[in-house]
Amino acid sequence: MEKKAQEYLKEHPELEKLYGTSDGFLFEKEQDARSHAKTLANKEVSTFMPQKEVVVKQVNAKQDIPFDYEGEDSRLLEDRAFLLARYEFLAEDTPAEDITTEDLATEVQSLEEMSFDK
Repeated sequence: MEKKAQEYLKEHPELEKLYGTSDGFLFEKEQDARSHAKTLANKEVSTFMPQKEVVVKQVNAKQDIPFDYEGEDSRLLEDRAFLLARYEFLAEDTPAEDITTEDLATEVQSLEEMSFDK
C-alpha cells in the first residue's frame, strides 16, 4: 500500500497526508478513512506522507565540523551526516553550525516526535 500511496501523493502534490485502511483503500481525509475502517475487521488506519528527496552533502571532519574527531570511528561522521540530512528534512532548515552531534541527535529525535504527533 505504501507504493500505491506514494504514487497517489506524487500525482497530488498539494496533499500533505494520505490515509489508508487495511483493505487497501486510500483516503484524502482522515475521518473518511476512520469511518471506513470501522466497517472492517482490522480497524487500523495508516498515514502516508510524501517522500522527499534528501541530499546528503559530503562531510569533511577537518573543515565542515567544528570538532576534533581524530581517532574516532569513521561511523561517527556518517552518523553526523545522516543526522544533518534528517534535521534539514524535518525542520526544513539547517542547524546551527556549532551544534554538537549529541545535541543534533536530540533535536532530530524531538522533530521526529513532533512529526508523528501531527
